[in-house]
Amino acid sequence: PADKLIGLWDLVSASESGTDIQSQIDPDDNYNIFIKWIRTYTERSSGGKGTGFWFIHPHRPELTIMSHDSENKPIQSWMISFEKDQMVWTGNSDSNRGQVLKYSRL
Repeated sequence: PADKLIGLWDLVSASESGTDIQSQIDPDDNYNIFIKWIRTYTERSSGGKGTGFWFIHPHRPELTIMSHDSENKPIQSWMISFEKDQMVWTGNSDSNRGQVLKYSRL
């Protein structure tokens, strides 16, 4: 799945335990994440820009995101899947369990 991750992705929906939370995560509808082949990422939103590292588990579709701002953002683990033209992240850490983020490739 690592090769499918690479690229620029736009957040199209976000939910937590079935409740829509996109307006909390992306109030201006301009959040995107650029996942680079060199195992770094850049996320952009109206709140600014964030960067960090990403890792994919070698035996299951589990993505780990480690922000350079680790004091304010915990390390997060996500199960990933691909549905048609969308990438789906399902929370797998204590800090994001129950969250589902859906992205479309830009």
